[in-house]
Amino acid sequence: MLKPVHITEDRDGAKAGWWAVDEHGTPVFGPYPTREAVLVHIAEKRGADQIADDNAG
Repeated sequence: MLKPVHITEDRDGAKAGWWAVDEHGTPVFGPYPTREAVLVHIAEKRGADQIADDNAG
């Protein structure tokens, strides 16, 4: 599961900014200028990972 984290200084080659990090704290997507921007990306990515249920609703 990805979560937003603000990285303030160069860490393992990751530039400063808002990042989507995995459960181990590894930066996956970023940097983004705001927390909101990374949350949008996480939400879009999470939706892409979901299996569509053609029988729903």
